[in-house]
Amino acid sequence: LEWLGCSRDGALVADSEVRFKRGDVVSRRYEIEKELGSGMLGTSYLARHISSDKHLAIKVLRSMLVANPRDRQRFEEAFTRAKTIKHDGLLKLGEVGEHEGQVYFTQEYFPSQNLRQLLDEYQKEQKSFTLQEACQIVIKVLEAVDFLHDQGIFHRNLKPENVLVHTRRTGPGGKNVVRTI
Repeated sequence: LEWLGCSRDGALVADSEVRFKRGDVVSRRYEIEKELGSGMLGTSYLARHISSDKHLAIKVLRSMLVANPRDRQRFEEAFTRAKTIKHDGLLKLGEVGEHEGQVYFTQEYFPSQNLRQLLDEYQKEQKSFTLQEACQIVIKVLEAVDFLHDQGIFHRNLKPENVLVHTRRTGPGGKNVVRTI
């Protein structure tokens, strides 16, 4: 789950942000491999940590979210607090940084599709989730959200696009489906 919140009014604002491309190096630490997508917080990229060679995601925040020093401080305090929260259904957070005036944060890279993509795929193939599949997804999401609520944190932007689903087929002929949410 992507769960650090959103802009106060929930609006997407067209910023003239720096866009990274394959091969760009961020803060002399991370090499950009590709753009993963954009949302209310900003644009996410798949990157490789240069010294460890591990993959991670970098989210470059929209400038308007952290332009005010008070908003930047609130973001960094929330990030620091959120980083301490560990749960199997939540991505692990890395660090906050700044590159050429752009504030970013890093997080675990979870190779997956989002739930919206999975729903669209099922609809295109005229398939339906089995009761077991639907329950597995819903229960995992609710467990993660319940855990956050117990920590006093509220997602504020829970939607299929922010639920990541890794699908793996097992058994004879790949008949069994195992999903990590």
